[in-house]
Amino acid sequence: MPFDSPVEASLQAKRRRMRFSRSRFGCDACRHHKKKCDESRPVCGRCNMLRKVCAYSYPQAGRAADGIYTPSAQSTLSSPPVPSLTNLPLVPPVDMSTAETSTGPSEDAGAALAEYVDDSFLRAFSFSTDVAVPPWTPPDAQPPGSEFESFWNALVRSVGTDDPSSTDRTLIEYYRLVVSPTILGIEDGSNCASQFYKGVASTATEDDQAAMMHAVLAVSAQHLSNFARAFNNVDKAISFNEQAAHHRSEALYLLRVSGSGTEEGANENEALLPSVTLLLTLSALLKGDPDIIPAFLDQTQAYLDAIEHPSPAPHLPTISAIYSIYRVLQAVSSSEPLDLTQVFVVHEPSEAWVRVADETVERLVGIPREMLLLFARVNNLVLEWRSLNDTLARIEVRSQCSMIQHDLEDDSIWAARWAAPDLRIAAGLEFFRTALRVMIMRDVLGLPAAHPRVERCVDALLAAVPRIRTGTEIGLVWPWLVRDCMDEADFQIVAAEAQPARHEALLAFIRRCQWKGSAPPRIADAIVQEVWEARAAGRTMDWRTALVARGSPLVI
Repeated sequence: MPFDSPVEASLQAKRRRMRFSRSRFGCDACRHHKKKCDESRPVCGRCNMLRKVCAYSYPQAGRAADGIYTPSAQSTLSSPPVPSLTNLPLVPPVDMSTAETSTGPSEDAGAALAEYVDDSFLRAFSFSTDVAVPPWTPPDAQPPGSEFESFWNALVRSVGTDDPSSTDRTLIEYYRLVVSPTILGIEDGSNCASQFYKGVASTATEDDQAAMMHAVLAVSAQHLSNFARAFNNVDKAISFNEQAAHHRSEALYLLRVSGSGTEEGANENEALLPSVTLLLTLSALLKGDPDIIPAFLDQTQAYLDAIEHPSPAPHLPTISAIYSIYRVLQAVSSSEPLDLTQVFVVHEPSEAWVRVADETVERLVGIPREMLLLFARVNNLVLEWRSLNDTLARIEVRSQCSMIQHDLEDDSIWAARWAAPDLRIAAGLEFFRTALRVMIMRDVLGLPAAHPRVERCVDALLAAVPRIRTGTEIGLVWPWLVRDCMDEADFQIVAAEAQPARHEALLAFIRRCQWKGSAPPRIADAIVQEVWEARAAGRTMDWRTALVARGSPLVI
């Protein structure tokens, strides 16, 4: 397992290669634990009782070695292993003429998906600019590009309707080929976040990782449900949504078993537990389910705090960084203060923790870690300002905000403090810079929406939109949402002719963000529409009020 020490990993590899007479032809789990296996297929009695993933690496007794066993539909817990990601061939380019003439279901779910997934497909699927397929596509609209329709048709054909194990294989391959690349974008490289998200697919197929397996399947199923919704396939959207709910429940049950330690098969590797809850958080984000996200994050924090020896877990700094990103944006989205000492915690004296945290934030959020923390700090100051009644205390908070605003406004200070050679990071920094200035000027300094300083920030944000690269799961929706909903608080003051253009620019940007598999853009769209309609009717409403009324979803 990837989180074990080299010595432990070597011993485990030897144990997996050993032959046990008690289960010569048994499933992998029974062979690993040296338990008697009844060799029932696709799920043996022992795995069925323990609700574990049951897989067979060897042929059935009395069967030729080249006779491949095809499981029947008996349990949704059956998930045969897939090859290691490092051993899988590169995806070949798409040949659309061949793809359109292929008929019938594919015996290999991975091949059925890989036939349509190449760099050009993922680029459109991730960093969509001219091409966009929002999850709220009208029923009479057709997604642009034949590659999308061909891919979807192949995907539907490859998902077995009567064979749960076939469905699980397809979901694993879908995670490997589509979900993990689009979480990070097409230019993922060998960064820490990429290694973590791709690595969980391999880890999930190992012995005693049933909880992680179900968490991965939950992410894939929810992603597919949203994708089906984009193609107005309601039946498939409902079906995949139900599968996602099932796998989430199974993962939580297995985590509870692991925590109790009373049942055999409990996960003994404590460093893997927070990665399971992070995957469950991601599945909730994709679904747009805000109510469970704080609980998942709290449990992730508990798992991280309980790890006594972090050194043998090479992915732990990445897990901690992803958790911290989620925690910061959750606090901002729900208008809650955040204890900044509880994020990006270094669990051992090592420069690697800081390096990994910086790299992960830049990859997933598109800004340096210090800017994300500044975003959280400004949010804390805004909330503190609203809650204070003491005059001197309010002056103190206003003074802090004024200094931050001045440093963000001063070009020479900005250039010296936030210079970034990476154009993607530089664009993200400018985006957050203007958004934070608007937050301070509107919420704390009390400037009206039509004030020249606010208008200048709005124009800067509009000019920055074409340079913003969207598509990663954690994007730049929040600063934009904050800016556009707050700059029109004084609805009658803003020039009427400027409103439609800004509204269209905002909606176009939201629909360009994360269109390929997340629910939050739909929520962002609904929120801004609700705010605009209320203000047009003469009612006072801001984005925070509309957001809280919808359950404070984490729009990232």
